[in-house]
Amino acid sequence: VTGVYFGGPYPMGTPATIFSKKWGEIVVQVPQGYPSMLAADIYVTTAATSGGQVVTLPQAFTYIDLSWATILDNQPDPTIVYNAQMRDKIAKSGLPARVRHNATGMEMLLVPEGSFNMGCSASQDFACSADELPVHPVTITEPFYLARYEWMNSEHPNGWFPNQNTVVANYTWNQLQPILQSYGLRMPTEAEWEYAYRAGTTTAYHAANSPMVPSFINGSDLEELKWLIGCLGTNIEGNPGCDAGDRLPNGLGFYDMTGNAREFVADWYGPYQSGQQTNPTGPATGAQRVTRGGAWIEWYGRGRASSRTPWNPDLVSDQNAFPTGVRPAKSIR
Repeated sequence: VTGVYFGGPYPMGTPATIFSKKWGEIVVQVPQGYPSMLAADIYVTTAATSGGQVVTLPQAFTYIDLSWATILDNQPDPTIVYNAQMRDKIAKSGLPARVRHNATGMEMLLVPEGSFNMGCSASQDFACSADELPVHPVTITEPFYLARYEWMNSEHPNGWFPNQNTVVANYTWNQLQPILQSYGLRMPTEAEWEYAYRAGTTTAYHAANSPMVPSFINGSDLEELKWLIGCLGTNIEGNPGCDAGDRLPNGLGFYDMTGNAREFVADWYGPYQSGQQTNPTGPATGAQRVTRGGAWIEWYGRGRASSRTPWNPDLVSDQNAFPTGVRPAKSIR
């Protein structure tokens, strides 16, 4: 390699200063004018007997501001992301696989871009509700970060229970929204949430057909699932008293996406639309917001990948009345 140029080939492109070269890696100083939030082509010139040869790397450079985070893993750890297809997508994104959000301390995992069929996944005992239809193809065009655990009290800088790893579940949707925004976070869209829940699977629950994970959620079998949800070992007649992350994660490494607490998402509750959709955000207006994942106190069908529940955005929940928390998300730009 004799040169690296941003935005155009030699001599039109902007040259970068090469710091070092070794097999498989070239370290350069990004030229003035970058970083830019827009993706740029990179052109690499190589030595040849007949003159310079140019290799084009289309849309190869995108500047992402990660000053809000501490990088924990650049590459996906197979013990965390055990879905191999998703692990490959994360590795190819060029973004860190696991980070810590500096303002709150919460651990966040990268969810790669991709496509899936959103909507009805029946279980062995439960058919789908009308609001889970029609099934429609959805494409998520850009990676995003999502909290590995439901937001815990120990991660809330001004929380009421700063020493507990229980779920923050004492807020309305309308109260949570500005709190998340103050930390540079947001709620995931309903489509983003289901895509992350499924983690590349198409089953009713997030079982991943992996030797590490049995056929049903959180290490349960069907009989357990009928009585125990989210925080296993706690029946529906008692206070859950469970910490986030007590049970097994899904194929992307997310804990408690089924049970423990319901999770608020960004969308207004409303009927699905048919046809291909890209980065859907739900209805423009509405009276209720969507919750996902089911709570420890609910019947286990609420824990299916496609199950949806409406909730008044001004209504507070608590641990004994359909506890509802949130799994914060962070856009990459």
